[in-house]
Amino acid sequence: MRFRILGPLEVFDGTHWRGISAAKPRTLLATLLVQRDVPVPTGRLGAELWGEREPKAAANLIQQYVMRLRRELGDRQGRLLVTRPPGYQMVLADEDDMDAAAFARLGDSGRAALAVGDAERAAGLLAEALALWRGPALVDVPTGPMVEAEAARLAEQRLDVLQARVEADLACGRHAALVPELRQSVREHPLREGLWGQLMLALYRSGRQAEALDAYREVHRLLADELSIEPSAPLCDLQLRMLRGDPRLGLPATEAEAEGQDQDEREGRPRVRARPRAMPGPGPSPGAAPGPSHVRPWGPPVPGSRRPRRANCPPPWPGSPVAGPNCGCWTSCLPMRPPGRDRPSA
Repeated sequence: MRFRILGPLEVFDGTHWRGISAAKPRTLLATLLVQRDVPVPTGRLGAELWGEREPKAAANLIQQYVMRLRRELGDRQGRLLVTRPPGYQMVLADEDDMDAAAFARLGDSGRAALAVGDAERAAGLLAEALALWRGPALVDVPTGPMVEAEAARLAEQRLDVLQARVEADLACGRHAALVPELRQSVREHPLREGLWGQLMLALYRSGRQAEALDAYREVHRLLADELSIEPSAPLCDLQLRMLRGDPRLGLPATEAEAEGQDQDEREGRPRVRARPRAMPGPGPSPGAAPGPSHVRPWGPPVPGSRRPRRANCPPPWPGSPVAGPNCGCWTSCLPMRPPGRDRPSA
């Protein structure tokens, strides 16, 4: 890597990183780096360097700045900073010669890993990409149209990579550790609803449901006060699912089992594998015994259904094909009680 723009502009001289002291050559180098794929005409370079106050001798001054940059870069023969009519172009031997290109490559690789479910690898790649940032992009370069547009584009890319890395960390179960970082992120970018949603999810998975719902109220109030709009549909849906206690918002099953096993080991309890339990509902559950029909909630069984009784279950009470008056399995038989009967009479 020879050039760094994700922060102050710096060049590598073979021994250490250093900046470009003079403002005009620094702006010229930054402009050529952000437009490295094409030659930049001298007229556009003049507009970037001086704006509307471009001097009459702008072309000669730009030529002097180019010669100075070549000396500082050790490129006296002009193989790196190339003269290409009608202007100049930076020609990099490798895309990773600039940190912004390495950032884009790592970000793409991390998002691709996340898309196929490899959350651990994705989190590592995305964290490596974010580690290349040393501050706002091109922070020490006087702003011109091209430099300002590139700095804004890179800042947006950084936020996208940050959200993808948080998503990967959430998938890995690192929700509690994410809460302080996400609180800082929503303070810096209060209108970024994706960050608010990730903060709500991290709080919810940390057992802090009240704080998660309070975060929703905060962003709802913020959007109403600042923009007179409601939160987006995904954020509203997330709040509703939290209020309903949607189990799909919890940890992935494998991580929940691992946490439970670790707790059992710490407390000296043997590991017990839970058996699948049939749940009443509109269709057969994955753990239900195979059969031609199922049990409807809060009503009599569908004709033709069968459900085994416990060995010690007394004879059925009138209207129930399963439970008796003192049935110890009243809870499990509850969905099969006839309408209008709260409990079997003694």
